[in-house]
Amino acid sequence: MNKVGHVSLGWAGAAAGLFLLPTTLSGGEAAVYIGAATIASLLPDLDHKTSTASNMVQLPTKYRKLANRLGWGLIVCSPIGLLWSIIASLILFAGGIFAFGIARLRNLIFIAIGLAGILAYWHFSLHWVIALVGLGFILLPTVKHRGMIHSPEFAILLSVGLVLSIAAQPVLIQAAVYGVIAGWWSHLAGDVFGREGIGLLVWPKLRLALRLFRNGGRTERMLAAACSFLSITMIAFYFVYNSFNLQ
Repeated sequence: MNKVGHVSLGWAGAAAGLFLLPTTLSGGEAAVYIGAATIASLLPDLDHKTSTASNMVQLPTKYRKLANRLGWGLIVCSPIGLLWSIIASLILFAGGIFAFGIARLRNLIFIAIGLAGILAYWHFSLHWVIALVGLGFILLPTVKHRGMIHSPEFAILLSVGLVLSIAAQPVLIQAAVYGVIAGWWSHLAGDVFGREGIGLLVWPKLRLALRLFRNGGRTERMLAAACSFLSITMIAFYFVYNSFNLQ
């Protein structure tokens, strides 16, 4: 599915999940819940180098290519700097490394987030789900699209860890976490509808793919419109139903 399809399905999944939550949400808490589901509905595609989620943490393609060429140029020219001084040569070399870093900003950010998560888990004795998320970010630059973080096994571990970690947290935090879970699973469900599907970690050759429509096609657009309509209907019903129960 494309961005619109995943977000629409994320809304529908989150709206349906409202009726399964252990507590009734207020308007503000529901907004946080839906917002978290919206963001999470795109997060599994962080393993795609040019997805909407990845493009939020990197330069456009043409600028990445330009930075990469600049990096090679500066490094190749760094020995020429010795004609002036060692410092000039080092400046050219450092500039090349910096340009390479800009060209690979997505990978650097993911690795930094992952290391921060693992260090936080170790230093502050946080819940193990923090280490799991950190490890996932560190591995992101190396995993293929619809690989590890698109697997049901990773989603199960993530969901269980998140639920266990929020037992004593305020309702607002719980709402955000449940939204992430709803959005994440909605993304995987959306990919199952397509031709590529998703794979299992324990059985990589097995693909869960219904092949009902092609990415961005008419059927997907119709499904996205239907999901958006159902989301609005279910959310409205949720608040009307709860308002009558409170009377």
